Formats: sequence, C-alpha cells, structure tokens
Amino acid sequence: MKRLLILLTALSLLLPAAGCRKEAVDQNPPRTGVLTNVFRGTEYPLPQGWRLTETVPPVFDPEAGTVRCLASRRTETENEDGTITSDLALRFFLLSPDGVLEEEDAPTNPLCGTFVSDGFWCLAEDYETRSRRVLLKHGGKTIADVTDSLDNGGRYVRQLREDGEGFLILTEGAVAAFTKTGSLRFTVSGLGQFVSLLRDGDGALWAEGYFREGHGIVSVDPETCSTGAVLLLPSDVTGVSAGADGNLYAAARDGIVRLTLPEDGEAAGELVLSYLNSSIDGPNAALLAAADGDTFLLREYRKGEVTDEAVPVLCRRAEDIDLSTVTTLELAHAFPLGASLRTFIAAYNKSSGDCRIIVSDYSSRITDDDPLAGANQLAFEIAAGTARPDLVIGVPGAEDVGVLVRKSLFADLGPFMKKDDFLTPDNLFGAVKTAYASDGRLWGLPLSFHVSSLRSTKEILGSRANGKGWSVADLLDFAESLPDDVRLLNGLSREGAALSLLGPLRYQSFLDTKRAKCSFDSRDFIRWLNFLASLPSARDAHAMRDNEELYALYHAGKIALAEDHVYDLVNWFRREAIWGTDETVRIGYPSSSGDGAAVTSETVFLMTKFCSSPDAAWDFIRFCFRENEARSRLDIPMIPMIPALKSTFDRAVSRTIGAWAAIYYDGSLMTFDPGPGYPAAEDELEKPGILRIIDEEAVGRLKAELDLPGFPIGDALPSAVDEIIEEEISAFLAGATSAEDCAAKIQSRVSIWLAENK
Repeated sequence: MKRLLILLTALSLLLPAAGCRKEAVDQNPPRTGVLTNVFRGTEYPLPQGWRLTETVPPVFDPEAGTVRCLASRRTETENEDGTITSDLALRFFLLSPDGVLEEEDAPTNPLCGTFVSDGFWCLAEDYETRSRRVLLKHGGKTIADVTDSLDNGGRYVRQLREDGEGFLILTEGAVAAFTKTGSLRFTVSGLGQFVSLLRDGDGALWAEGYFREGHGIVSVDPETCSTGAVLLLPSDVTGVSAGADGNLYAAARDGIVRLTLPEDGEAAGELVLSYLNSSIDGPNAALLAAADGDTFLLREYRKGEVTDEAVPVLCRRAEDIDLSTVTTLELAHAFPLGASLRTFIAAYNKSSGDCRIIVSDYSSRITDDDPLAGANQLAFEIAAGTARPDLVIGVPGAEDVGVLVRKSLFADLGPFMKKDDFLTPDNLFGAVKTAYASDGRLWGLPLSFHVSSLRSTKEILGSRANGKGWSVADLLDFAESLPDDVRLLNGLSREGAALSLLGPLRYQSFLDTKRAKCSFDSRDFIRWLNFLASLPSARDAHAMRDNEELYALYHAGKIALAEDHVYDLVNWFRREAIWGTDETVRIGYPSSSGDGAAVTSETVFLMTKFCSSPDAAWDFIRFCFRENEARSRLDIPMIPMIPALKSTFDRAVSRTIGAWAAIYYDGSLMTFDPGPGYPAAEDELEKPGILRIIDEEAVGRLKAELDLPGFPIGDALPSAVDEIIEEEISAFLAGATSAEDCAAKIQSRVSIWLAENK
C-alpha cells in the first residue's frame, strides 16, 4: 500500500521537430495495422486577440463553407492615476479558412444567443430598473421581457436555441418555450442542473445535466410538462450535441462518440472521431456542432503569450492510415497520460510530416484492486521480449521503468544532449541529471520534478550539519540522542516512518541490485525494526494539525526534523517561517552517498535500447520539451512542479521577479505585486508571518539547490521486493516474530528474488 502511495504521489501533469527519418537497419520489423476514425481539421482563424464567445455556438454553412460566430476581445488601458480600465468588445465574424469575410460590431452583450435564418437572437440582462431583468432580443431590438417566466428569474440562464415554433430557453433547473413574439408556450422543471438542450432524429427533446444519479440526459415532454428517467452518460463524456443526421454525439476522452440511448440505465458511446489518430488536441478541444458523423465543428483552445485563444476548427473524415506506409514510433504508457502529454503527441503528429507517434495504452489494464496492473504487464512483456516500444512514458518507481533500468534496456540520452543546442546537459538541473543516471548513463528525462528531503537547523544537528549527509545508523543515533521533550518528526508513526524518514526510495540503502546483494540481516536494519516497533500506530500518533502551534514548537527547538518539499518559489521561503530562521540545513534522507535528496516526477521519457529510429525518437522528446517551455507562463509566483530545464524555469519565473510573498505562521500564504493596499513590511501583515521578495537572489539560491545531486531513482526497490519487505515487517509489528527473525526472512526471500531476476 505504501508503494502505491509513493507512485500516486509521483502521478500528482513550440518548434517543429527536425526531419523524422528511418534508419538504414531497423531492429524492429515494420509495423502493420490501420488507424481508423481519422479526421482532418481545417482552422477558421479569428483576428489576433479575438476569441469565440462560449455562450453563442458558431454555425457552419456546408454550402458556402463558412463559419459564423460571435467573438470577444478584452483590452486594458492604464490611466494616469495608475488604475486599469478594462474594455470588452464584441463582434460578429463570417469566417473562411483564409480568414475574415465579414465582420460587424455586436449590438449587445448576450447571456446566451443563437444564429438563425432571420438573424441573431439572444438573451441579455437589463438593469435600467431596480431589479435585474432578462430580455429576449432580435439583433439590437428588445422583443420581450421574459424574466418572470423563467426559473429563478433567469438568474442562471444556460442556453437559447431555436425551436420549430419559436425558442427554447434553458435555465439551471427548467426549460421554457416562447414564441418569436415573446409569448410563453410552456415550462418544464427538472430535478437537476441542466447544461444543454438537444433534439434527436425523431424530434424528441432532451436535456443534458447533472442530477442526483450523476451526469446524464433526460427526455423533456412539453405535453405533460415533465422529464423522464435519468440516463447516465459515460464517465468520460463532457458534452452532448445533436447531429443534423438525427444522432446524438458527445466529446469523450479519446474523441467524439455516437451515443446510443437505452430505455433506462446508462448510455453507450461508439467512437467516431479519434483525437490521437486525427492529430487533434483532445484535452483542449470542445465539440460545438455535429453534422452527419463525418463532419464536426470543434473549438480548440491555444495557449497564447498574453491570453488564451479559442479557434473554430472544422473536422472532416479522412482515409484510414495504413501503418506499413509511414514511419512510426511506438510509445507505450502504463498510467493514463496527462492532458499536456496528449496535447504534445497530437501537436507532434500534426507537425512532423513523415513520422507519427502511435500509442500502446497499458493503462486500460488498471483496476481498483490493482492500480499497478498496467505497469506490471508492460514490464513483463518488455522482459519477455514480446513488447518492443520505441519510447516509454512511465512513472518513476513503477515496474515498467524499473525493468528497463535494471536490465539496461534503455538508450543513453546523454550523447543526444551533447549534440543538441537546446536540450543540453548544462540546461538540465543537476538534481535531475543525477537522479536519472545509471552508471554514468542518462536513462530518462522528466518534464518537471520536485525535491524532497529532511531539514533541520545547524543548532539542532550540531556536527552533523557538515553537508555530508548521514546513514540509517546516524539517523537512529540522532533519534536516541534527543532529549525526552524533543520529537524527532511531527506525527511520526509505524506506518509512515519509512517514507517520512528514509524517503521515497525507503529501504534502497539495504539493496544492491547491480551486484544482486542485500543486507537486510545487518545490525542497522535490525535497529531500524526495533525503532519502528517503538513508535505509535498511525491511529495513536499525535500529529500537530494547528500550524501556529506547530511552528511555535519548531521555533522552540522541540521538533528536530521537518520534511522539506521544494516544488515552488513560495515553499523556498516557507521553511524560514517553519523554523523561524534562515540558518537551516538540508541533511537529506539517509544515504550511502552523501546528501540524500529524493527527486519525484509525474512522468519520465525513456528511449528503449531497441528503438527502431533513435534520431526520430529524440526529435519527439525534444519537441515535447520545446512545447513545454513555450507553454510555461505564470501569473503568480508558484510552480506546481519545477521544470527540469533551467531555460524553462527561467521563463516560468520571469514574470514573478519583484513580487512579494507573505508566509504566515498559520500555514497560509499570499503572493502579490507591491502597491497601495498591500503590506510593505512584516509589521504591516494582517497576522504573524514573514514577508519576502521574489528577487533574482532568491531565485538564484533556489536554482543552486536544484543543481545539487539527487538520489538515483533507478535504484528504487522493485515492487516484488517492496512487497516482501512490507509483508514481513507487518507480521513483525503484529508481534508474530522477532526483529532478528524478521530481518532473516527478508534477507532470505530477497536474496532468492535477486538470484532469479539477475
């Protein structure tokens, strides 16, 4: 279970690539198969700075090949007194793939609206009277005040859509039908939060929403003014659209699906458009409209330098792709890929031309009972030689990554970096270079990371504060030397001690997989077992939850160690607030090679030893790092994970230089730009804490620490060994055996495993 927690903690996620070429001799045979559900997208670009208005769906004219939409642009102007004035402009656009055909300023700012044959209809707010009113408008002309006929006064209007006899208005909890003159036809209330309205091929009216049963769809009956039973939608569906062909379509994780609605129960989705096969950025796409299953109008979001953009993209079905006719790189993964990685793969396939990434997804094997099933299966197939992916995106510490490293089935990325002008050794933080190295070879590259270790003050550590780190024996000596009124670590328990005190690699120092030796029968390990037995259980351990009281104990020297996690700039200062001094020392986790700092990453890129096209694989890895750097922009001085490249880090923090960070002793924090109304000194803080500036000196100190060595992640315990240790220690802590017998059993079982898995 602890190993699972470590892995789940690790899981907690633009230049075109150079020519992708096939090598003269492939170590893998040509791949066969066909990619289906392939679509090709055509952009309908808006002028720079303009983005689609989400409450008004664009309309595609198949005969003219145009898209009509409403877009907005926000501009900010700095006034003479230093205040900022923000203006919102709205404009109608008629777009072609070549750009704007027509444009016209919109007469009103709609809550929602729709384009129909006789022009633009919308609902708009009116505050001319003392109370808020909702008006039905045609162009700039008010047709009717519909406020009193809407659920909750129309406070949560969701959608306006044309009906055969007028318009349907969707609010959060009801559907109201009006004629084009504004007369009320009927209302239907529902027990849920409606988000969209649609009609199927039989003319039946449906409402998508969130109900007590979950995300689903209900029929709406105007005759009885009632809704039907909730039909649950697939868990990965994010929106439903009615196709012109009478079918219902929805955006799902892997693409666009055609829905089949049963009489009761859960709807089923059949994949029609594959994001991956179509090189569409699925995580940043939304379904706007569907035609006949061969044509979809999507909205794609793009990261901009200043603001994000939303672009309409028309997707039409294309021919299937015969893999034997193109150069391919197989990428295997055993855990679900994050949105950024799926975006990078789509962008690479779209731009690379003569090479594409095909994905082997082992994460589908994951179950609630076995979240590591995908990684274990991929590891087994790689070890058996039945799987030969070119690339693996894995979680450090999982078995698929472990088998590649232990058996030296990875390609050394160091020589590629030495020839590169961007992804260079000097551009990579030292903690990453050492953590992902094995015998001087770089086996993997993460996009981002964070560093965890143990920290204390020079006063508490005494002679141990020499920068040389410590061993397990040193840690136990230190624990025994503490006065009775000083805790070793806040909330220390039997169950959590290994992770908290030894770090994510835990018992790695007792195992040498390279020489197939272990030392679990050593005096130090037996001492550790007895130390564990002396600790309270997690249920009985007293962990301070009140940060003010906890910080006071640290300031008084009543807690000897703190777990230190470096994953953003503010945490760099938090340690000073915790200890009440900046004279702290990173002693790290026990290690045989000095300061033991653990590097944790969400995912890591590996190129396999049997990669068919190494240069092409490197192009892909490089492309992902370029994409990551291009998208790294921050508006506040916090980085959820530290970028692995110094250049990406510098870009991400460039906007934060000069900002202030207030770290309070109650554990909260605030970041802000200095100015009127904000504290300029610690005595101006609203509550006790410290006030620090994010300046070049602080950033430089953080970068210097990130350049220090980290634990070699490749030395992590194999999952099978970890299970042996946990099983025997659990029996020991339950009183079934002595520390000596427990150590002897672990030594015997692990030795056998090492002999069998050389």
